[in-house]
Amino acid sequence: MFRIIHPNRWLIWTITLTLMVFIVLIGAIWQFIYEQERIAPENQTAGKPQLRHTMSKLDTTGWKTYRNEEHGFEFKYPGEWSFDREGIWLTQPGTDLQEEHPLLRFEVLQLQPGQNFGELSELESIDIAQDCRRVDFSGKLAYECKPLITFAGEKDFIIQLSDLYTLFVFDSIENITSQNILTTLTFFEPKR
Repeated sequence: MFRIIHPNRWLIWTITLTLMVFIVLIGAIWQFIYEQERIAPENQTAGKPQLRHTMSKLDTTGWKTYRNEEHGFEFKYPGEWSFDREGIWLTQPGTDLQEEHPLLRFEVLQLQPGQNFGELSELESIDIAQDCRRVDFSGKLAYECKPLITFAGEKDFIIQLSDLYTLFVFDSIENITSQNILTTLTFFEPKR
């Protein structure tokens, strides 16, 4: 009727079951830590990545300055780069936008009262929870995003300017020059 299991089989089953539980537990802990690093809690200030570099190391001689008085931000960019004020698009010299997409774009997006920037149609290809991590960008709440559906090397920043305005920075160049341009991005009190 009852089959007696050999003591060695009990040991093998116990070890196997213990290992399986241990592996699942380690996976759950790793997933929890990974998710906490991707999106930091709202009240966490210590340990947030700082995206502001020291300007003293960057030589911006010959660079031009874009200043947006209405929304309170400015940045410097190399003088030989093409600049389109309508969309605040920067491109490297010799770039054909009909053939390529290497650009650095700054776009101010307006929120409706009570609207979250994740609800903006301009950002619908970005999943804030999956693609972004919360960062401090020159003292402003921001998200650094690497969208799943993207151009090669694209990195986006979503920076909260105020309750009603968000600055969206689209960097499909993502090289040392575009990174240097982003280090010159500063914020000030807007004139409204």
